[in-house]
Amino acid sequence: MLPDFPTVKRKWSNLFVRSVEEKVPQGTILSQIKKVRHFEGDGMETRRGSGDTDQSEYQEFCQILAVHNCDVIEKGPTAFLEKLDSLAEEFRKEQMQMILNQVSESVARTGNSVSAQGKEFSFEHLLAVYEKTDIDFDEDGKPSLPVMLLPESKKDEIIGKIRKWENDSDCKRRLNELIDRKKKDWLDRESHRKLAD
Repeated sequence: MLPDFPTVKRKWSNLFVRSVEEKVPQGTILSQIKKVRHFEGDGMETRRGSGDTDQSEYQEFCQILAVHNCDVIEKGPTAFLEKLDSLAEEFRKEQMQMILNQVSESVARTGNSVSAQGKEFSFEHLLAVYEKTDIDFDEDGKPSLPVMLLPESKKDEIIGKIRKWENDSDCKRRLNELIDRKKKDWLDRESHRKLAD
C-alpha cells in the first residue's frame, strides 16, 4: 500500500483553491462585485433599491482539474499550478454567464432595457442607458457611471465613439445636463434613505 499524506494534500489543496479564487475575478467586472459569505441555507434574497426582492437558490460552479500521473511524477506540485490559469478562466466564464443571465432577466422584468434594434450604437443609446440607470455620486460629487460590458467584436469601435463624444461640445453639454438631473435624483434618494436601526 502506498503512503498517504493527508496533511500535505490538504495544505496544497487549500493553496490551489485560494489561488483560483484570487485569479477568477481578475480583469473582469467580477472584481467589482461585493461578496458576502453565507454559512448556511440553500438560497438568498436580493433587495433592490426600489424595495423589490428576488429569491434565488445558490448555483454550483464546478470544474475538473485533471493532471496526468506522469506530469505529477516529473514536475511535482508545479503540474497542478500550471493548470490553475485555465481552471480559473473556466470558472470566470461560468460566473460571468450567470451574472449576464441574471441581469438580462432583471432588465426584462423591469422593462429597463435599451435596444439599438439592429442599428449602430449611438450617443442617443448611451444617454438612454444612463437615463434608465440610478447613478450614485461620491463625496466630491463625482458620478459613478455604470460599467458597460461590451462584446469583443464591437469593443474598440464603441470605445472610440465614446471618446469622440467626450470631446464633442454638444454631447458634453447634453451628458452634463443628464448628470445634473441624476445628481438631484441621487440627493433625493439619499435624503429619504431609511437608516438602519
